[in-house]
Amino acid sequence: MDFTPEIKDKLNQLQEKYTAMGQDMASYLDGLLYADFLTYWDYIHLDTLLSLQSPFTARVKRINAYFNALTTSFEVMVDGMEKEQFLKFRMSLLPASGFQSGQYRMIEICATDFIRLVDKSKREELSTATIEEQFEHIYWKFGATELATGKQTLTLKQFIKKYAAQFLQLAKDRSLTNFSALYHQLATGGADVSMLAEELRKLDLYVNVEWPLSHYKSAVRYLEKDPVDVAATGGTNWQKYLPPRFQKRIFYPFLWTDDQMEEWGRGWVLSVLKTLKNKD
Repeated sequence: MDFTPEIKDKLNQLQEKYTAMGQDMASYLDGLLYADFLTYWDYIHLDTLLSLQSPFTARVKRINAYFNALTTSFEVMVDGMEKEQFLKFRMSLLPASGFQSGQYRMIEICATDFIRLVDKSKREELSTATIEEQFEHIYWKFGATELATGKQTLTLKQFIKKYAAQFLQLAKDRSLTNFSALYHQLATGGADVSMLAEELRKLDLYVNVEWPLSHYKSAVRYLEKDPVDVAATGGTNWQKYLPPRFQKRIFYPFLWTDDQMEEWGRGWVLSVLKTLKNKD
């Protein structure tokens, strides 16, 4: 078979290329004879991408272990001191409030789509709004209002001033790489996400039920009086802010049934109230 001038020219260029590198062009041509055609999934390393579900899953499992230790250790706040001791401890922290943990807010942003952090009453209305608009109605702002006036507390104003820009940028950066988005990418790509789904459900319960419930238990035990409730640290409206069944923050609604979401946190709250009542 005669080579066209174009083919001969290409072969000469290849010969010059491999000679300059001290390589044998004939060996590379042998490689071409035995190599299969490159497919798109080979090019993008699809199997490698799908295998990322394993370390992804492993990291979520590790996060859950941390939250388990966190919620378990918080029991000392419920059973570890007398009411008078707790109130003295609490007063020494004024006006600071636990909601001022910037790192915790970053965990929430990385865990789910930003709209899931919007106050329940505004989620549907702001589902297509910008992140800036959604941030104006993020749930924890409603938990740091003065009980008498409904205005933002000083602690909230300080918190927003310090972290708002950082939170907004993180939300934009994680819009396609938060845990929820990554789960959908893996599921759409055909990966087996059953183990990942199990760990994400645990994370959902830890962050949105178990952890706020741990705070709720201490608030009920130490701050609730009959008929007047003591205002929470930093002016936080804990009666509406802490109970999971009121907020219904759910990171991964696609992993729960309608009935489970309807009853979100209710069983946990009732069991805790019963336990505390029996202790008293």
